Amino acid sequence: MVKTRQWTKWGGGRLMLVKDNPDIWYCQACGEQQTKDCPAYMFPIGDNNYIRICSECENKVVRIRIVEFKQLKTLLFKGMMIDII
Repeated sequence: MVKTRQWTKWGGGRLMLVKDNPDIWYCQACGEQQTKDCPAYMFPIGDNNYIRICSECENKVVRIRIVEFKQLKTLLFKGMMIDII
């Protein structure tokens, strides 16, 4: 798959071609690289909009009962700060 540097709302590209590996995807919450074999979960971020999250983020969503994306991002950011300290 070939993508570009400038993105549209639906993920299509426009300028400067960049090759993308179709066997890898990225969690849209934590940004971790995942293989195609790893399951992806849909997390709602609005009326009809969803993001793709990894199983680790989905586990946090279920365990802590997160319902808003803002809560998930706050939890992930605090988790990174704890790892750094």
